[in-house]
Amino acid sequence: MTNLQFIDKFRGFNRFYANLLGKFDFKFYGELFTIGEANVVAEIYNNHALSAKDISENLTMNKGQLSKMLNKLEKNGIIIRVPDKEDKRSFILSLTEKGKQMYLEQTEIVRAGLREELVPYSKQEIQRLDCAMTVFKNTYEKNNLIEICEAKIQDIGFVADLHSRVYSELGYHYAIQTHILNSLSHYTEQPHSGKIWLAKVNGVRVGSIGIVENDTADWEIHWFAVDAKYQHLGLGKQLLETLMNFVATKQLLHVYLWTINELTQARNLYVRSGFTLTEAIPTKKWKEHEVMDEKWEWKHN
Repeated sequence: MTNLQFIDKFRGFNRFYANLLGKFDFKFYGELFTIGEANVVAEIYNNHALSAKDISENLTMNKGQLSKMLNKLEKNGIIIRVPDKEDKRSFILSLTEKGKQMYLEQTEIVRAGLREELVPYSKQEIQRLDCAMTVFKNTYEKNNLIEICEAKIQDIGFVADLHSRVYSELGYHYAIQTHILNSLSHYTEQPHSGKIWLAKVNGVRVGSIGIVENDTADWEIHWFAVDAKYQHLGLGKQLLETLMNFVATKQLLHVYLWTINELTQARNLYVRSGFTLTEAIPTKKWKEHEVMDEKWEWKHN
């Protein structure tokens, strides 16, 4: 998708959301507060020692518009202004008891209205909306919630799908997918032989890494991949660090992995983690052109 295509979709989403807010404004607001007044009152209710400047910045409101609104709220006995002890030119805003009660009443009106609004939606649809809201907000604010956690057996399908997508996008043959599926299938028969970790961003699974003890008591790293849409967030580094912490905890003396020379980002991480390239084998098994199967090893010093 080009930036221009995204911008057109983004503008369309903004129109949709503006219309939705207009609908909510008409249905839920007006009797106690307008939607704009409700936002200002909520900001004061949920924070301490706020000035008009703070509210203007937090809500991205025009100072003149905000000043008129605050004058109205003060006149109606909803807020009070107290001189700021640290800045005599400024005032600290707080709600009166009447203002607090009106805010709570307005909150219940909105909650009741939204409960009715959500009646046609299934639990699964509400969960998807919740996930979509979290992803949009955190991504737009560049405040992503990143989590590295142990995978469960039901996550094996995700790991297989992730690798299928990643390697297909990189132009690899189906043979590499078969190889990965076979290794995962073997792991499901003996899950106690190793561990898999997942990377999640805003609750969405986007990466994986694993390590397995094979039949000769050697430990091999597998299934290291991150969805291309979530790269440059440091997820690969965090996944590998988590795995190496496991290696340290288990007091393992030696681990190894096989990779492909073209996967330079992963190779750079291996180098920084103390792995050494010990073997390279040319092959056309994975792609039309020749690549190098590489063995990287880590040994405890």
